[in-house]
Amino acid sequence: MDLQGVGAVAAAAVAALAVPAALVTGRWSTRGALAQAEATYKAALETSQNTDKQWRRSVRRDSYSTFLLASTQLHIKTERMMRTRPITATTLTTAFEELSRLRDELEAKLTVVELEGPDAVAEAARNLASAVNRFSASRRKYVSIAQAEQKLRTLIREDTPARIGLSALQSALDTLRGTIYTCHWEGPAPFEIESLDSPLPDEVAEAFGQAQLAFMRLPADTFTMSEERDLLQGTFKLQHNPSEEMRECTLSKSVFIQAARRTLG
Repeated sequence: MDLQGVGAVAAAAVAALAVPAALVTGRWSTRGALAQAEATYKAALETSQNTDKQWRRSVRRDSYSTFLLASTQLHIKTERMMRTRPITATTLTTAFEELSRLRDELEAKLTVVELEGPDAVAEAARNLASAVNRFSASRRKYVSIAQAEQKLRTLIREDTPARIGLSALQSALDTLRGTIYTCHWEGPAPFEIESLDSPLPDEVAEAFGQAQLAFMRLPADTFTMSEERDLLQGTFKLQHNPSEEMRECTLSKSVFIQAARRTLG
């Protein structure tokens, strides 16, 4: 075989060896590309998950903080109402309207916290909202009774035809209060009793009836139904403890803050 023939055979052999090498190289290249693509995908997924976590954390932080602010505002406004002077129907109406608005805002903020979760924070938020609402409601009742009693004293001082009847009403209320004290009755007023398990003592029931008759002898527009109820309720022991309610608010607030911090990290 001449040199040209030898060269042709050698070239063919080299070419034959090059084909598998090219195939191997191509496979390595494909595997490398796939590995790179997989790594890129995982990185993108991790970035997306981290972004989602940050977004969720931000949303939760905002919902927690706005709820906490709403509960604090209702608490502060309630305490401020207690210091309002003079106590009149007008000032109380304005204060009660503001407290009602704040109570609605608190309920709305609570709903968002319940939606965002988790359950531990939602439960702590419900407890805090309940504690603040109880505190606010009892304080509203207290000043409402104080306003009605102040109105009665003011009307008695005025020289009007109803003065005698108003004095009789005051006497009937004082008798009712004294009878409640003498009988050691610490239960609620009759209109607050939902069952017959705790009936009024006979003496208290009689004094209560006499106070109701005193109201009926007055001109119809002397007191509103709400004021009559407040004057009667003011003779009974209020079924709440301001110190205990304050303690519940403070404790519930602390528990909520701790649960929120654990969730936010």
